[in-house]
Amino acid sequence: MKTTDLKALILQKIETSEYNAFFRKDFKDLGGTYTQVGVVLKELCQEERLRRIGHGIYGKTKVCTVEPFVGERILTRGLTRIAPEVLTRLGYQLTPSQAALDYNAGTSTQVPTGRNLRIQGKKTKRKIGYDNVYITYEYVN
Repeated sequence: MKTTDLKALILQKIETSEYNAFFRKDFKDLGGTYTQVGVVLKELCQEERLRRIGHGIYGKTKVCTVEPFVGERILTRGLTRIAPEVLTRLGYQLTPSQAALDYNAGTSTQVPTGRNLRIQGKKTKRKIGYDNVYITYEYVN
């Protein structure tokens, strides 16, 4: 399959999808080889149509309309919204972080950033983030 045809199919899938994050494996059914899909995803990242937020994980972007970032491409949902989507799709069970529990209980006035996620059960080594901003994890059994 030609890379241009595959690129059009991938863009169509991204634009019509309800997801804000995509895995490389989401595009394997479109007919391209593993390498072709990787080349297209890299091109889309260079064009800022996607942003790589982890190993094999890509976030959908849009053009920002808020000053002073007008015209820049940003994630359609913030990292704090995309990371739980990614982890849930990978089969992890998430619960509110200790900071969120403390804030909601009124024992802390520190507003949680949302970049700390609490995972129940199995642990993960995945780094999710970009531009030196990454999600951190708490683990609960």
